[in-house]
Amino acid sequence: MRIMLAEKLSAKGQPNRLFDFVLNNYFRISPSGPIHKYISAVQEQSPIRRLHFAQIYNYPEVIEALAYDIDPWVREAARNNKYWQYLGQFKQLLRMNKHDKICFIQKEHFSTLLIFIVFETDLEVLESLFQNPTISIQMLLTLRNYLKKRGKGARDTKMLKLIERTIAIKRNRVVKISEIVQQFNHSESIHPLTNILKFLLDEDPLIVQSAINALYQFEHQEVMNFLFEPNPLALDHQSNYRLLWHILDRLKIHYRVPKKDLPELSETD
Repeated sequence: MRIMLAEKLSAKGQPNRLFDFVLNNYFRISPSGPIHKYISAVQEQSPIRRLHFAQIYNYPEVIEALAYDIDPWVREAARNNKYWQYLGQFKQLLRMNKHDKICFIQKEHFSTLLIFIVFETDLEVLESLFQNPTISIQMLLTLRNYLKKRGKGARDTKMLKLIERTIAIKRNRVVKISEIVQQFNHSESIHPLTNILKFLLDEDPLIVQSAINALYQFEHQEVMNFLFEPNPLALDHQSNYRLLWHILDRLKIHYRVPKKDLPELSETD
């Protein structure tokens, strides 16, 4: 039953359900007694019994041990176990140092990152993990619920705070990205660039990238005409002048604007 369910959840378009399946079955799951004694007891069983255990157990350490059993049929059964398919085969990733983990996490999809969700303990690595764009708000809410049910001490309290903070950041991100998209639905009397450009100054790099993506829908000349009409030097308020200048500074990364066409910003301005 579990295997059939897992196969359905692995279908494209159901990442949140797969996430819940993995946490429900493997997150903080272990036998009641010492795990090394439990593994020894399993390994002492006959090959037929070990094969059966490899097919039905969801204890991570047991499946990992059976995945290297001396019997090839037991090994195959363990490596066909859903724990091994979703998590066990990626266990070696946990051996990377902190820097390499963070670099890896920033580029990968959530299905590869599940191993870190279930087993990682370093808060810096977890912070990078939770901020990965493929880890949805719903996934973080799911993790929070399981952590509350299966948490173990002060370290988990810090992890919960990190989850809450990341959820707030991602919710704020959704609001801002929605605002960027909605600018194209405003009346013709309000140019979309009026509000899109301010997001180039956001602290969140994903918001900045969303604003840049929106700018790609405009011709280069249209953006330049909007920025220099009226002439920025004629603006009444110095704060507006500085804001516009910082926007231009961001834009020069994406648009080739000759330096001679831009006025210098002196220290006394």
